[in-house]
Amino acid sequence: EVVLERGIAGACARAGRSDWANQIPVASGLIQGASDGRRAIDLVHRNSVRRFEFIELKIASDTPLYAAVELLGYASAWLLARADPPARPSVLLEAEHLDLRVLAPAPYYAPFDLKNLGATLNNSVRSLGERCGVSLSFGFDVLPGELSHSPLPDDATLLDLLSKRQPLHDGLRHG
Repeated sequence: EVVLERGIAGACARAGRSDWANQIPVASGLIQGASDGRRAIDLVHRNSVRRFEFIELKIASDTPLYAAVELLGYASAWLLARADPPARPSVLLEAEHLDLRVLAPAPYYAPFDLKNLGATLNNSVRSLGERCGVSLSFGFDVLPGELSHSPLPDDATLLDLLSKRQPLHDGLRHG
């Protein structure tokens, strides 16, 4: 996972792109001594001026449910920070749309029936977003197989493949 995260960030940097970032801190160090003291969003993708994706990247660790819970925690922290923003402006906190995505290769999802969970989480975060004055969505996305193992392809191919990710279940992509 870390290799791919760094590969995406490096490919973007070499291409002069700033629409992708990796390891974005979330509430890091808020609780001293906590075993979970360092929290970071694996990838953040800026789709447009006020639309971002928080992406929890999984290759062979944890479960889709664990990844979904991580994303829900990040979204909760984001909503709290929006409600009481810091003095310093943040384009991320000014976003009007936030898409939460678990991104993993198809075999990662294979043991699980996630259609109902994905739909329920999407409906729930959409409802929460409406109450908070923002647009939220949730989905499980499939990482193209060529990106789930080393060596990674060249920069242009990597970024092209990344743009071709698809929802795990047709019809669940909203936004």
